[in-house]
Amino acid sequence: MFRKRDEIDSTSRYHPPPRGGCRLGFGGPKVSDCNATFILASVAKSLGHDPAQLAINKESVRQSRRRHREASAQKIKASFVTDGPRGPLTIHCDGKILPALTGNENTDRLAVIVSGCGIMKLLGVPRIPNATGIAQANAVFQLINYWHLKDRIHFMCFDTTSSNTGGKAGACILLQQKLEKQLLWLACRHHMHELIVANVFSLLMGCSSGPTIKLFERFSQAWNHIDRSNPESSVNNQTVASILGPTGSLIQFFQQQLEQFKPRDDYKELLQLALIFLGGNSTDIHNNAAGAYHRVRWMAKIIYSLKIYLFRSQFRLTKTKLAGLQQFNSFTVKLYLKAWYTSM
Repeated sequence: MFRKRDEIDSTSRYHPPPRGGCRLGFGGPKVSDCNATFILASVAKSLGHDPAQLAINKESVRQSRRRHREASAQKIKASFVTDGPRGPLTIHCDGKILPALTGNENTDRLAVIVSGCGIMKLLGVPRIPNATGIAQANAVFQLINYWHLKDRIHFMCFDTTSSNTGGKAGACILLQQKLEKQLLWLACRHHMHELIVANVFSLLMGCSSGPTIKLFERFSQAWNHIDRSNPESSVNNQTVASILGPTGSLIQFFQQQLEQFKPRDDYKELLQLALIFLGGNSTDIHNNAAGAYHRVRWMAKIIYSLKIYLFRSQFRLTKTKLAGLQQFNSFTVKLYLKAWYTSM
């Protein structure tokens, strides 16, 4: 487990890990080399060894951790490339701004996954200089080459941002050029549905020039003064009832969806609000605090619209806004939500 000092190769050289790389090995992630040295020394002492006679220092720990990372990475790569199932694969990629592993700044990272033939494999989450199409295409292409998957990539799945779908500098076009072949495009249906609900909302509730929606901002400020124990459904509203028609199948669908696993809380909250809107059982429903309301959060449009309507007696609304909420909520509950929750 431990080596004597005279067993260390004096010619070995330390190669620092890539900037932003995660420190893994002794002690797990986010344990510095210095702290790992203290841990090893304490373990050695508890096992009856003399730490002074062992090669336990920051430099030896650093080198050992690096060798462990490289060996683990090569083993994972070899097992996937040689032993993994054969056949065509789909490349998935999505970028996020995340806190850097070192320092206090944020950095752009791109998660890249391949799927197909019964597998789902994370290729990497590289840091990219920016979120432009060329930066994303370069990062994806490098990972494809690293994993020797160039001949197996036949499809690509992506969101519908301009950095991906641009006709000249979009990541999809550039990646095809690098791979020297055409790929079947599988645009994310959730992002396509987002455009639909955004246009319906603007048509019924009006446009806004600012980054936030003033009605939602005002409701968020009034949230603490609202009695959340008594939401009002749309059962007794003739206008909504005439649009919805029979609601039994809708209530059954939302209840079935609630029984399935949802990766995010707002997916579940949206189903619960829809049930309350239709007059379903709300005994076990917890009304979450009003969250982000800026325009980028597309689901906020539906969640806020439902909440405002459910507590309409406690929140001041003009007749125009109330009529717009009735139509918008009826559209989302009757047509939109089923299409969104059943899309891949």
